[in-house]
Amino acid sequence: MATLTIRGVSYTLTMNSVLDKLARSSDPYLKKRLEEYVRPCWSSGSSFSHSLSDADLSRFAEVYGEQYVKDPWNDLDQYFAIIGKKLPHRKIRTQLKILYLFGPGNSYKPNLGSLSVAGEAVAGFCLQELDYAPLVRPLGIMPDAVLWKRQAGEFRLALSEAKASTVQEPRRMIEKNVYQFILDVKTRAAAFGNRYDAFLVCSRFRDGGGIDCECLHLDLGYYHAAKQSAGHCPEITDSIWSGMGGDYDARVRLATIIQAQAYTAETKDEYLAGLLSEEATRTATVALLEEKDEREIKVADVETLIRATASQLDVAEQWIRGQNLIVHTKQREEELVKRALQRYRETEFHDEE
Repeated sequence: MATLTIRGVSYTLTMNSVLDKLARSSDPYLKKRLEEYVRPCWSSGSSFSHSLSDADLSRFAEVYGEQYVKDPWNDLDQYFAIIGKKLPHRKIRTQLKILYLFGPGNSYKPNLGSLSVAGEAVAGFCLQELDYAPLVRPLGIMPDAVLWKRQAGEFRLALSEAKASTVQEPRRMIEKNVYQFILDVKTRAAAFGNRYDAFLVCSRFRDGGGIDCECLHLDLGYYHAAKQSAGHCPEITDSIWSGMGGDYDARVRLATIIQAQAYTAETKDEYLAGLLSEEATRTATVALLEEKDEREIKVADVETLIRATASQLDVAEQWIRGQNLIVHTKQREEELVKRALQRYRETEFHDEE
């Protein structure tokens, strides 16, 4: 078992009217202005360090990764062994050594899926070290994860975005992505109803298990102060965190997601309601496919299961209140279910080119 060592620096940037105005579009001038504005932030970071095993990295990868990678560190370790000329390394098959030495002239690169998932796992690990717990993992959109915690009695949510490399320094990755990161956060802020923070976590993986990590913490209290729901504290409990975890069956996962949306409905957080509703739809679809013949399942059955579960949990009224915030997104959820059922019923063969 390998031990991975994370050594990093964390920076804090507070959202304000100046940043809000600069993060308006992809205008190169505004981008340059914003990058100049945040530059002084890099001189006042706080150091941190953590250790975790390769097995821990795999466990966090299951929760936070957008792709399935069984053992991300094994893939990266093999990459480092090959480019490090460690040909006697026991994990490298002879054929891979031949491909590296005699194959096309392209440079040997790490498995990008493993690298991305490893970065997402490190980001999730670092936020959990700050006492956040996973809530939902959006698919195909920013952020990579939404987490929550209770701090001084206040319900707080975090948007986590991860970047990873085996070559680029973490600071350079932050500098390259800070404008788009802030712009993406701002586009979601209008729908916020709770207290949010955002984290851009950039990691460089090194041979031997070293991970250089830098984290930009964006304090989003600026957007919360003007909300009517400011000060409302949802009655969400520690058991809700399992809504995104992979250790429970679909029915249990569905129940926790429904409870999370029901308990936060009073905050009128359209953004969170949308994420949780979509996650409930995905999870209910899985539950039905586990329990019934797919030929018998209709799209409407998914919503029926969700509403029945909400009633069983005695939160039907709160669930509907949350759903009323996102009526305009329900058709998209139906389309997601249709595609998922079609994918399940049909055998797929992907061209790997």
